[in-house]
Amino acid sequence: VCVAEIDGQSYPVKDWSRGGVQIEGASRDFKDNQSVEVVLKFRLSNDIVEIKNKGIIARKTAENIGIAFKPLNILAQNAFQRVIDDAVASEFADSQSA
Repeated sequence: VCVAEIDGQSYPVKDWSRGGVQIEGASRDFKDNQSVEVVLKFRLSNDIVEIKNKGIIARKTAENIGIAFKPLNILAQNAFQRVIDDAVASEFADSQSA
């Protein structure tokens, strides 16, 4: 479960990677090539992880906005790895209980 926060407003995340994020929202609120600060908030098994990064509005549709991240610093890289590790561990645990 993940949400993106931009300028204090939360947006549902449709898709994410270390390279960027696709959010649901009114694209009229954003301009092409606009710089934004994004805080991704992930709910992990036992924690909530926040990943802060800067990005650029790369594409827009009526309902979705694509944001390309600028290069990740080491803290953001490590936080993404925690999210991925938690997802893999949860999938493994679920497969063992089935």
